[in-house]
Amino acid sequence: MRPHATSIALILATACTAASNDDAVPSPVPVAAKAVVDELHAARRSQAEVQARQLLSAVQMHILQTGACPADVQAMAAAKVIDKAPRDPWDHDYVLECRDAGASVIVVSLGPDGRRHGDDDVLVETHEF
Repeated sequence: MRPHATSIALILATACTAASNDDAVPSPVPVAAKAVVDELHAARRSQAEVQARQLLSAVQMHILQTGACPADVQAMAAAKVIDKAPRDPWDHDYVLECRDAGASVIVVSLGPDGRRHGDDDVLVETHEF
């Protein structure tokens, strides 16, 4: 388990315990736990966008070096364009899409659901290359 996930799990466990008490006064802990979960989600989306932008630059470099769009992130690692194939913050592979012989490149994080074309996908694209 990732360190931040452990912290979140501890906060949520505390929130659930506090919420299950039959106190007359409502606990602010569930509200705080939701805020923490929302912040974690926003941080993961931000991290995915930063990584996707870095991968987009690497894809463009690969196209300049080889004249072809890489099949996937693993192919870029095999070609030594990047050190290793990163996974998104939800532990999914990034998806590369090249159109018009690499003139348009899209790097996609599949988001928490791990499925393409969802509302939670994080896309970074260029049409200027």
